[in-house]
Amino acid sequence: MARKASTWAFVALFDTLLFSPVLFHLMNPTSAPVLANFGVALAWLGLVLESAADNTKAALKAKRPNAFCDVGVYMMCVPETQTIV
Repeated sequence: MARKASTWAFVALFDTLLFSPVLFHLMNPTSAPVLANFGVALAWLGLVLESAADNTKAALKAKRPNAFCDVGVYMMCVPETQTIV
């Protein structure tokens, strides 16, 4: 249980650090609103894709707990499952 708690604490800290530039910008707007808005939209798109990938993995793990998830959006988000063309 301690291992899971430390993992969740690290993930929470890491995600906060990743999103902090967006928060700093929203508190102090710059003179490049188009670029800043694009960055905010890109951050939100990443959050939505990551959430969809997590849901895909959770659905697969509910059916087959020992299976490696290589389907759906999760396949696009994990580098080991991407096909090299």
